[in-house]
Amino acid sequence: MHCCSRATLCAASLAFLAACVSSPIPEGYTGPTATIRDSARPESGSRAIFFYVATVDGNAIPESLAVTRQVNYGRGASLTPKVIERKVPARPLVLTLEGRTAYGAPIQEIFNTKTMYSVNATVEFEPTPDRVYVVMGILQQDKTEIWLADQATGERVGKVVQPK
Repeated sequence: MHCCSRATLCAASLAFLAACVSSPIPEGYTGPTATIRDSARPESGSRAIFFYVATVDGNAIPESLAVTRQVNYGRGASLTPKVIERKVPARPLVLTLEGRTAYGAPIQEIFNTKTMYSVNATVEFEPTPDRVYVVMGILQQDKTEIWLADQATGERVGKVVQPK
């Protein structure tokens, strides 16, 4: 029974997530695309730092922190990052970038509030077709920053219009 209830819970969670997020490629779009990859850095077996695209043009999309939480469900305090990427239209976009510290178990986040860092920014960006971009950042006690970089050159791209 335990396996069945866990499978049901996972299926319900995936259905709920699917209802809350959308594809960054608009329905009917047939133009050129680029790829944006999230990033994550494990700091221990139960803690990692994530940098990801949360929204494209105001619409929530699948992102690495949510996917990581799904694939790590039921593993206690263990946390193994699952980094995802997605295709986006190669046209002007407004992206919300987010960076977060995450632990394998919610109780760890409660007990470690002093080391829970976050950053976000709104970025205007026009990707070049067929290029790959990566969400990067710094999350430290004395410095938080997030940006989008061209994977091939490492150059920062886009214009921050609203740091938060």
